[in-house]
Amino acid sequence: MVPPALRAQDIAASLTAAACRPQVTWHSDHIRIETDVPESLSLHRWQALLAALERGDRFGLRRDAEGCLAWAAVFTGTSHRADDVSRLRRDTDSSQRTPATAPPPGGMANSLEELPT
Repeated sequence: MVPPALRAQDIAASLTAAACRPQVTWHSDHIRIETDVPESLSLHRWQALLAALERGDRFGLRRDAEGCLAWAAVFTGTSHRADDVSRLRRDTDSSQRTPATAPPPGGMANSLEELPT
């Protein structure tokens, strides 16, 4: 089984190859990868973006007046209860985005950021 950090890194690299700028955020039980989707994305790059997202344990798209946001979550633990997954569906504060890099010093964050639907 591929470690979660490598899966997240692979998703972020694939989003970069699809002409996106992914952001990775580490949490206590998942790694979140998200990107704003450029309006000018070609059909080929959309297909690449969707293929990258499908490699996450959960993924989705959100479109609003500000544009389109694509996201994927890779779970880092072995157990995921239904209430944990439901928290992943709620909207999120995008101010916590960080560039796609290794985990922050000191390990993963202590709080669960809720992912957009």
